[in-house]
Amino acid sequence: TYYENGHKTEELEDLLSELNPFLWGDRSSADPAYFTDLCEMIPDDDIPIEGSYALARSYLETIGLYSKAALEAFDDMSEERWIWGVNKYLSESNE
Repeated sequence: TYYENGHKTEELEDLLSELNPFLWGDRSSADPAYFTDLCEMIPDDDIPIEGSYALARSYLETIGLYSKAALEAFDDMSEERWIWGVNKYLSESNE
């Protein structure tokens, strides 16, 4: 995890709290502005799994105050690990 890899910072904890998609029933982020910004980056509401890593990284570059901490943690993960995680998430019931 990010914390095990030395990325436990207040900034990252704050960001993860604000991005939490499970706080509200509509699956947006705890802070709706983050979800709105992300949706505006998604072409046609469809992201191929193979392009999701680059899109996620691009999104993290736009989040201002938290960008540095988020990118440091994100860059510890390979694209292959990301794709594995996305496939695992999509194969589970996420309701």
